[in-house]
Amino acid sequence: MQSYLKQRQIYLTENQMLAAKSSAASTKKATLTKTAQQVVSNTKTNLDAYQALYNAVANGSKYANSAKYGSVFNEYVAKSKEANNANDKKEVKSATLADIQQQIDTLQDSLSSAKVQLEELQDFDDTKYSVETNNTKLAMLKNDQLSEVAEKRMKAEQDLRTVKADIDSLTTQSKSYTIKATKAGVLHVADNYRGAKYVSSGAEIAKILPIIKQQRRVNVKLYISTADISSVKVKQAIRFKVTRNVPKPIILDGVVTKIGVSPVEESKATFYEVTAAVPITADQAQLLRYGMIGQTAIITGKVTWFDYYKDKVLDNN
Repeated sequence: MQSYLKQRQIYLTENQMLAAKSSAASTKKATLTKTAQQVVSNTKTNLDAYQALYNAVANGSKYANSAKYGSVFNEYVAKSKEANNANDKKEVKSATLADIQQQIDTLQDSLSSAKVQLEELQDFDDTKYSVETNNTKLAMLKNDQLSEVAEKRMKAEQDLRTVKADIDSLTTQSKSYTIKATKAGVLHVADNYRGAKYVSSGAEIAKILPIIKQQRRVNVKLYISTADISSVKVKQAIRFKVTRNVPKPIILDGVVTKIGVSPVEESKATFYEVTAAVPITADQAQLLRYGMIGQTAIITGKVTWFDYYKDKVLDNN
């Protein structure tokens, strides 16, 4: 834009100077002829380009991006792709052809006018010729600037559509990588996925555990040695005692609800996993946390005090 304004000012200054002087007629006529011929050549080049562009749009053929006015063809293709149906595409095509035809008509008029000017050189006034030459240059400069601005505007609009399409694509993709829980709770991530950067599709990477403060029953997981598991039965009473990291010991009573069918390895030893259901009060729920460790006693049988002491005296098992 700065270059255009400077050049425009130069032409205007020259016009003021040319109005006060004149030069040899032959020199100016030669200059006029050269300028007029250049105008004819440029106008014909632009006219040929617009006619080729019109044929490409009308016939649905290809048009090179590097060709003159390639941005106009790209704009037409982009609008056609955005059209929702055949009628919309037809309207886009008709509007584009009408705009191109308008440019063709204008250029044809300009070409005819330039040719007439070449034929009227003999009657051209020297000073008037010089001024009008500059005016012609001014018009050409203005048209070139407008064409450049129009092409930059079209390119900016194309870039904007591309950016918007990229944003829409990223927004759609981000939804595929977002995991949302169906309910509130405590997130427990599987140990083998902690810190992992990549996870295969469909893998179970976490569980949502209930909020203990809102529960009135919890499950206690017990690890029973293989030597003692034979004496453990479902519905047997248990007592679970937590003493670590609590202001006072927490004692919970419950019953065995599930016994593992096979042993598991835990801390380099083999145990059976036993689950017990334990009712809790609201106060106890405030103190309990997932992962708390404590001591458990399982009541495997009951005897009277008399039988107990009799067995002790007789040393019966």
